[in-house]
Amino acid sequence: MKKNIPFVGLVSGLTVLALLAVAGWWFWLRTPPLPDGLIQANGRIEGDHYAVAGKMPGKVADLPAREGDSTQKGKVLARLDDAQVRARLDQARQAASAMEAQWRAAQTALAVARKDLPLAIQTAEANLAHARAQLASAHSSAEQAARDAERFRRLAEAGTVDRHRYEQMALAAEVAANQARSAEEAVRVAEGSSPRRVWAMNGWAPERMK
Repeated sequence: MKKNIPFVGLVSGLTVLALLAVAGWWFWLRTPPLPDGLIQANGRIEGDHYAVAGKMPGKVADLPAREGDSTQKGKVLARLDDAQVRARLDQARQAASAMEAQWRAAQTALAVARKDLPLAIQTAEANLAHARAQLASAHSSAEQAARDAERFRRLAEAGTVDRHRYEQMALAAEVAANQARSAEEAVRVAEGSSPRRVWAMNGWAPERMK
């Protein structure tokens, strides 16, 4: 029995060494386990390719996602430089401000026109009435001067008055006729500058300015 003790000890030592080797392999050489939900297998993986593009062209300013990263719906993959877009937005805002200023100026001018319109109408109508009165008077004077000139012409031919007197009356008739023509032109000018006539020619109505 004493002779078997070294053999048993040898076997025991080898067993301990084997256990230590297995334990070392387990802790240092084994493949670490995969996370939950993943499996390890051999084979070929095929996937779909998707082209990602922005609605507007531009320079990429930031690229949070890289090739091979996991992503999900709603995650930002890239950010574009919006300097040009912001510049165009500023221009549009400035143009809108200019248009608003023009609109306010037009509103102010309209308010002034509404205030001054009744006086302008009254003044224009008064000028027109005065021009028409002057025309009527000029026509009467011209007609009377023409009758007087014709009468003196007959008298001059009969020898009742001298010819110089007839020439004076003829000249007076011509002057009166020129004054009548001038009065007619004044009436045309007054009618052409009348606000109501301007509105009628352009299809406007005073009610639209109220």
